[in-house]
Amino acid sequence: MKNKKMAAALAAVTNYIKSEEESIVSQINRPQEQVPVVEKEPVFASPFSRWNSGGREDLMQRRTMMQMRLMGR
Repeated sequence: MKNKKMAAALAAVTNYIKSEEESIVSQINRPQEQVPVVEKEPVFASPFSRWNSGGREDLMQRRTMMQMRLMGR
């Protein structure tokens, strides 16, 4: 009984590996389609805003102050 289960498991694994190898070979032998490359300009969430940059500057300043506090000024 135990040998039958082992043989069935080995046969299943061997069959799986063989099918995977065949699929890889078929993918390699299949001609590749030429897909045109379309370059798009980057899309920004919003145009430049002084309010946005001001918030970023504030965050950078807070980070600098925390680093100065941790490093002993």
